This record gives sequence, C-alpha cells and structure tokens, in this order.
Amino acid sequence: MNRPLPLALMAALVVFGASAPSRGADAIKVLGEPLSRLEFGIPEDAADKAYLGLDGAGLFRLPQIKADIIIIEVFSMYCPYCQAEAEHVNSLFVKIRDDQTFRSRVKLIGIGAGNTPFEVELFKKKFGVSFPMISDYRMTIQSAADQKFRTPTFIVAKPEGGARLKIIYTHVGKLGELDAFLKKALF
Repeated sequence: MNRPLPLALMAALVVFGASAPSRGADAIKVLGEPLSRLEFGIPEDAADKAYLGLDGAGLFRLPQIKADIIIIEVFSMYCPYCQAEAEHVNSLFVKIRDDQTFRSRVKLIGIGAGNTPFEVELFKKKFGVSFPMISDYRMTIQSAADQKFRTPTFIVAKPEGGARLKIIYTHVGKLGELDAFLKKALF
C-alpha cells in the first residue's frame, strides 16, 4: 500500500534535491534543444568509447552517440537513492545489452550532476557500473530542464539529424519494473 510520505521527509527531499524512492513521476520537463548543445568529456575508457560509438579525446555532444535511442541517467554520487538504485540500473544495462533487438539501437549513459570525474569513477567502481558514466561537475545539464533535477532522473532521447535530440520520456525516481520502464520509454 502506498502511504503518503511524512511532511518532514518530503521537505528534506525537496531541500536536498532527491526524489522519493517509491515515487516515479514524469514531473520534470527536459528540453531537447538545450540538451543537444551540452558538451561532455569523451570517456577515456576504450570500452566506453566503443559502446557509445565515439573516438578520440576532447568533448562530445549526446546526439553524437551512435544509437537510435539514448537513455540518460542523471545521478549524483552523494544521492542515497542513486546508490540504492545502482544495482537496478545495472540490470537495465544488462537487459538492453543482452536483448538482440535493443543491443545495437539503445545506449545507456550516466551523467554525474555536480560530480567531478573522480567522484563519477568512485561511484562507478563502488557500485560495479558497466555502462559509461561521465562528469558534469558544472551542472550544465540543469540548463536543459524547467526545474531543478532530482536524482535519479532518467531521460529517454532520440537523436535527430545528427545534431539534435528529441525527448521521448522522462522518469524521476526509481525505475520500477524494468520491462514496464522499457515499454514506456521505447514504445
């Protein structure tokens, strides 16, 4: 049974920018145009580069990822909900990677909002994350949303014309059942 959160807990979640673990809501509006223009550091790890279809060094934009659909997890190393959800998100990555239909079409990437490269790498190692995670220590991703990001937030985007992203779906909080999430996100 879903019971309302106590007022004190709700206030703490708002103050600290986290989402309640039992609530997934499409309450945040993410804008494809600003998200398309943001630049991030190309991962140093060769496997992460290959997975994303990137090469070289320097900066990249999300529409450059070689995929029909990109699932972006906006997370923070310091977010207890992101930490608790890490195993579930890892399962999502495995589900996508092991599915013949999704494997080449769908890519998953994590963006560490307000996290340095060191913090992102620490999160990745501590929670055994196999998909690429990148730093956004300046919180540039915030310019793509109509309100403050709560973590975790999942953004499903479709690259259009090589330089733009169309936002298909957003989800704040726990993923819930993976097949249900994928159905909402991809179909």
